[in-house]
Amino acid sequence: MELNISTQMIKPDWARHEFLGSRLRDKRCVKSVGRIAQALSEHPGLSFSAATGPSLRQAGSRIFSSPQVHIADLQQGHYEQTLQRSIKANVVLVSQDTTSVNYTSHMATEGLGPLDDKGKAQGLWVHTALVMNEQGLPLGVIGQTAWARSEEIGKRKKRKGLPIEEKESAKWLKGLEWVNKRLAPQVEKVYLIQDREADVYEFFHAPREENVVLLVRAAQPRRVAMKEEGEEQIMRLPEALKYFRKVGEDIVQLERGNKTVEVKVRLSVGQVVVQPPLRFAKNPDYAPIPLSVVHVVELDENGQPAEKKNRIEWILLVAESIHTLADAQRIVRYYTYRWQVERLHYVLKSGFKVERLQFDDAHTLMNALAVYTVVAWQVLWVTHYGRHNPAAPAQEVMEKESLEVLEAWHGKALRTAEEVMYAVGRLGGFQGRTRRYKAPGVKSMWQGLRRLSDMRIGWQLAKYPERGRDYEDGNMRQD
Repeated sequence: MELNISTQMIKPDWARHEFLGSRLRDKRCVKSVGRIAQALSEHPGLSFSAATGPSLRQAGSRIFSSPQVHIADLQQGHYEQTLQRSIKANVVLVSQDTTSVNYTSHMATEGLGPLDDKGKAQGLWVHTALVMNEQGLPLGVIGQTAWARSEEIGKRKKRKGLPIEEKESAKWLKGLEWVNKRLAPQVEKVYLIQDREADVYEFFHAPREENVVLLVRAAQPRRVAMKEEGEEQIMRLPEALKYFRKVGEDIVQLERGNKTVEVKVRLSVGQVVVQPPLRFAKNPDYAPIPLSVVHVVELDENGQPAEKKNRIEWILLVAESIHTLADAQRIVRYYTYRWQVERLHYVLKSGFKVERLQFDDAHTLMNALAVYTVVAWQVLWVTHYGRHNPAAPAQEVMEKESLEVLEAWHGKALRTAEEVMYAVGRLGGFQGRTRRYKAPGVKSMWQGLRRLSDMRIGWQLAKYPERGRDYEDGNMRQD
């Protein structure tokens, strides 16, 4: 199925479009950030200095270190582009998750905080909300925040009684705020998807727009009310599962280890009313919350619940009515796309080596990570576009000169986006379609793009030998 989404990826002007609306002090800074992002995308894995060159490195350091510049200022233009792609998609999924960025070896960097309970590892925490369409194609980032933990180690019991605004759990409310303000007013429907850590009562209770639906994997054995034989009964959520109605089976695709597997699951649905935690029992502001629940259990070859330790068993809490098999299958498919934000963080850390960044303080690092995140999204987008829109012309995902280089290496013309994806993947080490690996992953793609960038430099120098001295910041100057 062809997707109606504007493309600028891999092309020389993609970064200019994504950062054009950045809220910076003057247009020169905006232009510099776009050039920095373009240079980083063409040289994944290299250090910031090596990827950008002397002039852009100095410009980036000045911009990122400015006290007036924050993550949202740098990413504002990208948010606007993400919104436009989301409007065309009508229904979008937003997955939010947190990752740690380890800078323990950077002892001179100021403002870092503990990453573990013992305080031995030092670094930052980064929370990102990634937007996708209903097929899981990443459309962009809609919000990001970063922080260094400053609290004392081992004070978890004291934090338990604090209001959510004073806990790290407030990051889930922040993600909901981004969706409410930046997507919901103009997008038909938004599903905000989280893993078990987001099973927080205040998160479900927080104000949200009517077209925003929460989807959270349950972690707590919450007290819920169910109607059985005409009477309302209060019980724990795990106990309530036995009263759910089995609606059918499904095949779920997910990552296990380093491979994609298909798993047969049984789906059951039920309606519950989540009761407020006891600490809110006397607070009239916190009322019971009606939710639908989709129970997902992995089956063995005989159609019975699998007994292996790592079997799938998800209890998905959904803030909309779910009754049919088709409804349940749709919700489960949406939830399987939650891992895309983890892949984004994987590209950020493993592909672009952001844990090697060396800046003087945490504020500068956070701003640099904001730009790197958009570049990492671009790699993720390229990886998935060929899968979702295989028949699209190759020119939609790659500019002319890079396509010429890739075709010369590949030995034949590349006509479609899918052919480009496989060629870049093979350049990065992908061995071809197999039962285990049906398409190139993000690692093969970023390695392929890096090799392609180096090959393109040689191509330019061979084509224009007299202009070799004009080569600067990773690109041949154009007249």
